[in-house]
Amino acid sequence: MFRSLIFTILCGFAAADTSSEMDQHWELWNQTHNKVYFHQIEELGRRQIWEENLEMINVHNLETSLGLHTYKLGMNHLGGNTTEEIAGSPTGTIVPSDLDRNPSDFIWVNTSLPDSLDWMDADLVIEVKKQGGCASCWAFSAARALEGQLKKSAGTLRSLSAQNLLDCSPKYGSNGCKGGFMTQAFHYVIENQGIDSDYSYPYTGKSMDCHKCASPIPLMQKTCEVQLV
Repeated sequence: MFRSLIFTILCGFAAADTSSEMDQHWELWNQTHNKVYFHQIEELGRRQIWEENLEMINVHNLETSLGLHTYKLGMNHLGGNTTEEIAGSPTGTIVPSDLDRNPSDFIWVNTSLPDSLDWMDADLVIEVKKQGGCASCWAFSAARALEGQLKKSAGTLRSLSAQNLLDCSPKYGSNGCKGGFMTQAFHYVIENQGIDSDYSYPYTGKSMDCHKCASPIPLMQKTCEVQLV
């Protein structure tokens, strides 16, 4: 009887420690991502979703360590959202009806291809960006592609402005925060002969009037535009 009582008490302490750690983890996640809840019921609901997502992440990463997957998962600012909510968030990719899908001509060379290729290992990719509630994924995709090309041609990895593309490419068919396509952004960059840096033209998460910054910075033209060569 006494041993059973001791076991029950120890289990209670263990559960309390686990609950305390989970509380701290929850509070830290809220602080990190500036989460605000207007009602306690809302917070309780979001926490339940967050805990379910956290458990899914932990199970997946355990399976990865056993060789069942080739990648790991991590908790981010969307951890309190359901799969349905995330799927219903703005994506913004609108493929033009007149998009030219004809393949380009390729020149084959006598070389072998690697089994795999990670652009992060080649230092051609910057950190992941957040588009927020603006359907601007097309602009971020175009900017990230240009960053890799700039790194390959100029040797410098620089964050380029998705906001510049968001604001200045509507004349080429894009719709700002209502969606667009990468080719529309590329047409703007070609005619404009460049794109602003993210530093000189920061992201706001909403469609703005097209403008150019006034002061030049390294690798920029006088209008703060990156010259792609």
